[in-house]
Amino acid sequence: MPVPYTFGTATAAIPLSQLDSNFATAITLGNTAVYLGNTTTTLGNVTLTNVTISSGNVTLTGANVSGTANVSTLVITGNQTFVGTGNRITGDFSTLTVANRVAFQTSTVNGNTNLLVLPNGTSTTSTINVANNSDPTNSSVGQLLNISSTVSLRSAISGTGTYLPITFFTSGSEVARIDTSGNVGIGTTSPSASAILDAQSTTKGVRFPNMTTTQKNAISSPAAGLMVFDTTLAKLCVYSGSAWQTITSV
Repeated sequence: MPVPYTFGTATAAIPLSQLDSNFATAITLGNTAVYLGNTTTTLGNVTLTNVTISSGNVTLTGANVSGTANVSTLVITGNQTFVGTGNRITGDFSTLTVANRVAFQTSTVNGNTNLLVLPNGTSTTSTINVANNSDPTNSSVGQLLNISSTVSLRSAISGTGTYLPITFFTSGSEVARIDTSGNVGIGTTSPSASAILDAQSTTKGVRFPNMTTTQKNAISSPAAGLMVFDTTLAKLCVYSGSAWQTITSV
């Protein structure tokens, strides 16, 4: 018959068959550690609070592992595998200035943190997806992908989600965007549908590459419509498809 063990205010029943020399060197619950031997121990529907698990193989089945004493409350060595589909890692490491934060930090003192996403086996694609819905089945998705020989930033969808523009911010303001038609807007949140590039400002202009006449003539196979500012002539020039033409004032 199972033997009851009382840990604080909780009681757990452990089958006698598991109480052998391989089971554990010590079991102490409370604000201390659990030391398990080299065996697999299955705990069903058990809440473990403020626990450190060290040395040994432990399987937590249907368990709610909680503990808020410190960041090393649960210490696990080795690879971790989640069985099943739709699993999530949740947590709230909010501060007074940053709310709803989940934090990843290296344990190396004064070390840099690098979050690495790896493909498995012979696959060559890794993706970070960010969704705008707690149910990602039908969602707008932002993607950062490494696909074999290219790195991509994408606006994507899952299911019946909606494609969104890609925007760029600095100093708290939007400075550029790519809309869902592929038009680029700089200084505008609504680039013209007829302009592949729409740059707007009341204090700045658009500057073309500055180069001498010699440098301009050295451009290999210039495309028709290519424009540069010729510093030797002090004029804007455009390639017609057969020769450079100078844009002069009327």
